[in-house]
Amino acid sequence: MNIDQYYRPEEMPPGDSRKRMWNAISRATRTQGGLPVVRDTRSFLTGMAASVILFLSAAGAYSLVDGFLESRQPHEIRFDDAYRSAIKEFESVIPSTNNLSASEPAADLLQSKLNQLKLVDEAIAELHSDIAKTDLSPLKHNRLRRLYSMKLKVLQEIIQQGGIEL
Repeated sequence: MNIDQYYRPEEMPPGDSRKRMWNAISRATRTQGGLPVVRDTRSFLTGMAASVILFLSAAGAYSLVDGFLESRQPHEIRFDDAYRSAIKEFESVIPSTNNLSASEPAADLLQSKLNQLKLVDEAIAELHSDIAKTDLSPLKHNRLRRLYSMKLKVLQEIIQQGGIEL
């Protein structure tokens, strides 16, 4: 660092003043007993504690709002969500058609069940496009629940027929 870049010679304090100034600065910033400055450590720990509390508060608020919004949904929509999550769990254990070999005796039966699943999926998608998220007509939701039930039944049959080892 070149002092001449920042100060002109007439702005520089004389040697005595400069020495006293740096001694005062040194005394003010000196640590006692070689320990770090306690004031800075306390500030750091306070900031860390505040950030943890803020994070936990935000997570709790999100959980509370999410639970409140979910409890305010109509029963029909909650039933649909329950069916969808059950179907998703069943589908996670169903093999893909790429894993099937033609020499298996049950491969044709499994393929026909997978075709049934495809048809039921198409019917569900068609009904979903017809039903808006806020449409609560009992007839449409009953039909949708029947389709979900059919899909779960086909998935259960695939698993029970030994096409899959759990």
